[in-house]
Order: sequence, then structure tokens, then C-alpha cells
Amino acid sequence: MKICIITAKTPFSSKETFILEEIFALDKICDLLISPRDVKGKVVKGAEGLNVLAAPLFSVKAFASFFLIIFTKDFWKIIQLIFSAGNKRTIPKNLVVFPKSIYLSRALRAKGIEHIHAHWGGTTGTMALIIHLLTGIPFSVTFHRWDIGENNLAKEKVAEAKFVRAISDSGKKGLESLLPSEFHKKIAMIHLGVKIPENTIKNTRTNALKVINVGNLVAEKGQEVFLRSLKILKDKNIKFQADIFGDGPLENYLKHQSINLGISDCVEFRGRIAHQKLLKKYANGDYNSMVLTSFMEGIPVALMEAMAYGIPVIANDVGGIAELIKDGENGFLIHNNSPKQIAKKIILLSANRELTSEIKKCARAKVAKHFNVSTTAQELLKMMS
Repeated sequence: MKICIITAKTPFSSKETFILEEIFALDKICDLLISPRDVKGKVVKGAEGLNVLAAPLFSVKAFASFFLIIFTKDFWKIIQLIFSAGNKRTIPKNLVVFPKSIYLSRALRAKGIEHIHAHWGGTTGTMALIIHLLTGIPFSVTFHRWDIGENNLAKEKVAEAKFVRAISDSGKKGLESLLPSEFHKKIAMIHLGVKIPENTIKNTRTNALKVINVGNLVAEKGQEVFLRSLKILKDKNIKFQADIFGDGPLENYLKHQSINLGISDCVEFRGRIAHQKLLKKYANGDYNSMVLTSFMEGIPVALMEAMAYGIPVIANDVGGIAELIKDGENGFLIHNNSPKQIAKKIILLSANRELTSEIKKCARAKVAKHFNVSTTAQELLKMMS
């Protein structure tokens, strides 16, 4: 089956790598084409072999395609649709992707694409909708998190789509709240998944207390809360080393905060890391625990991956995280992003080896059973077929 996946930037950005494992899994079982909305930058390491249609957002071909249909009924039908959006802030963004959508409609039809799937319910979902309206090619959309709240023509997309997918039960409920009840049956809940390693970590470096945090350095990821929890450890004279992987606009601020809190000697800001290098660190047993302090999430792939390698996780209880972590059984849930609670759980994991061993075993089992990308990709493909 020939399928086109419309992404925001993948494979030209490391900030959307959480969907790559699913793309790789689909690439093994169908004829896959990736068409990113934005094509700036280099292909991320490891994704070089993907079949990519890298059409610029703005190009002579896109605008030529635009003017070729400007006097047709389809053109004005789509214009009317865009301007009918309940969230008027989406209108300019949808207009921006309209010319490229027209160009892609011709290109994808020529390539014999049988189904289009868009990651994100925002402008990428709009592109899939427009292409469908112009070609009749069936489409579907994965809604992740913020794109549900944005409500960018959500009702119109669900009405036309073969199905839409939520990646968590909480996301499914969020979508249902936007839609008439008769559309609820078109929403499928299919988790994002991760590749399950054959073995857990080697446990070669467990003498020192080493903690990891992974995520873009932005306010919603809450790394400042993580730093404050480390301050508590320092005040208790507990020796530790913390690595923060990621980059973003708050990098300098967070570095200054680590100095102000007196923990800069124990915290390393390691920037963005290639995905495979990060997984190698997990496999080598570099970390005793992962802490995720986000204020907003779906079900983070970062947590799934750590759990798959048997790394105990501590996470703020937001979004769909409780669907992945059962508190005290396969990880720990923190309420209201409390630094005190986080520090307490880090200490508990470092002191209680029997509990830590059981959590590792249960964490890996949960991910292998419910978040295995081989299984979730097959389920998604079945929905598309």
C-alpha cells in the first residue's frame, strides 16, 4: 500500500524525532513517502534512507498550481472552508499551506498514493484535508496534544477523514469534547510506540547516583522544577550527577538558575543528542533514573524509551502519563510538579534496590505489552487499509 505521511518537519528536524520510530516501522511494512510541511535543515542522522518528497512551502511550482485552480469550484469551496474556522487564529496559517497543498495534490496523485496520514491536527492536518478534497485520496490525522486545544477545523477534518487517531485516552476524550457524538466512532486511540531492546541496561555504572532529564528547554517542560529538586538533594548532602539533554530558548536562564541554586557543579547541560547515542547511554547503564517535569504532555516517548531499557522514571502527573505509569508499580507519579516529591522518589530509588529492581521489571513489561512500535504501527496500517 502506498502511503504518504505529512509531518511538520520530520525528517529535517530533531525536535520531532518521537514519531520517527513509528515511521521506520511503517516503512518496513508499506510503500512509504514522507512529505514535511517545512524542509529547512538537514536530514537527521539515521533517517537518511527514508523516501522524502521535499517540496518547499513557498515555490514557483506551488504558486503555479495555486493559480491553475483559482477559478474552479474546488478552490472557492476550500477558501470558504478555511474562513469558516471557529478558531479565527488558524485562518492565516491555513492560507499559508494552501498553495503547497494544491501542488502536493497533483504530485501525490501522480505517485499513486492510496492514503495520506498527517501527524498533528494543525496545518499538517489541514494540508491532508485539502489534498483529499482535491483528489479524493482517503486521509487520516494523528492528534497529539496542543493541536487538540487549538481546534483547527477539527470537526471538518474528522467529518472528511477515514479516521482520526488520538495517542492517549485523555487525548481521545479531548477530541470527543470538540465533536458531535456521531463523530466519536471515527476516533481511534492508538499509542505511539518505541522499539523494545532485546536486553535491559547492563548495570555497569550504578555506583554513582546519576539522573537524566530529556526535553526541549522551554517553559512547558519544567526543567526549573527539576533543578529545584536537585537543590534539595544537595542540601541533604546527597552526592549526585544530573544530565539535561535538549536545547531551547531557556538554556541560558536554566544555566544561571543552576548557579544561583548552588548545584552547577552537579548538573551538566549537554545540549541536543542524536537519538541513537541517547539510547546507547541507556543501554550502557549510565543513569539510575529519569525525571520528567513537564506541565503539558501526551504520553511522552522519552518515558517509554527509558522504561523499555529498565530505567526507573519519575514524572509529573499530566496529560496521558498516568496511562503509562502506575504509581509505585512501574514508576512514580508526582502531583503538582513538587520538587520535594521528586527528590524524595530519587532518594527512595537510590536507597531501595529491591523496589528499584521490581519497578524496572514492571516498567519494561508495560512498555513491551502496550507501547511496542511494531504492534502499534501494524494497528495504524490496518486502520489505513
